Amino acid sequence: VKLLKKCLAKKPASDTALATGPSSAPNPVPAKFYVQDSSGLCVDEAEFPSPYSVTTYEDYGECCKTAWKKDLCLLQRPTMSPSGFPTMAPSTPWPTEPGFCPEPYDSSGATKYKRNSEVEVDQVVYRCKPAPYSSYCNKSDFRPPQEDPGPEPKPQKNSDDPDAKPIAKINKGGGAGPLWKDAWERLYMCVYSPTEYPTPSPNTPAPSCKTRWHPGDIGKKICTNSAIFPVLWSQDPILRVAYFADTADECCEKFYPRQKCRRRDEC
Repeated sequence: VKLLKKCLAKKPASDTALATGPSSAPNPVPAKFYVQDSSGLCVDEAEFPSPYSVTTYEDYGECCKTAWKKDLCLLQRPTMSPSGFPTMAPSTPWPTEPGFCPEPYDSSGATKYKRNSEVEVDQVVYRCKPAPYSSYCNKSDFRPPQEDPGPEPKPQKNSDDPDAKPIAKINKGGGAGPLWKDAWERLYMCVYSPTEYPTPSPNTPAPSCKTRWHPGDIGKKICTNSAIFPVLWSQDPILRVAYFADTADECCEKFYPRQKCRRRDEC
């Protein structure tokens, strides 16, 4: 009995002191995602801060609902704690978007467009609709807009009246804004082909071989370490992973699997 009383006398004053000690883990700061203009996907604001004010979302799925590339964005959902930007899907080594830009829209009328003709305006691809709408693709009043309207833009209304009709926007250079939708379909944003960039002047210093391997002229199946490529490839983290490889063999296998691939070493 004396031993029992002695043991009880040594009992801690409160059992809760152990539970509220410093060992309790702090609550993690929730990630905030926003739609990045250059890629059309959702990225973590903490790792890729925006230079201007943007709308952020704590839920990645809610962010993707406002992204231009909604389906691709959902495929890149982070599987663990947010790492800054979604990883590319392992089943698609070659990204489907953005692709290389087609020929720019010819406003002179010399080019005759038909069904499925694709043109580029301000790095946005538009496709001519099938008949009977394809006949409008050659009319100047129905030309694609010079400023990207974005995917499915929400029309502005004249007032707060729910029955008010949307205001018709005007394209630069004339022509009613909504008319282009009767002839053309907006597809996606694009990047210019490397072959369209000017070659460096002869007095440019020789490359330092710091450029990783990337596709050259896609039509000619070439991998090169040339320093001439779209700037967007190196600035955007997703395109940087998608378009570059460490070796020429890795580049050929990534972009031209089981095909004859030419290697152009610019160093």
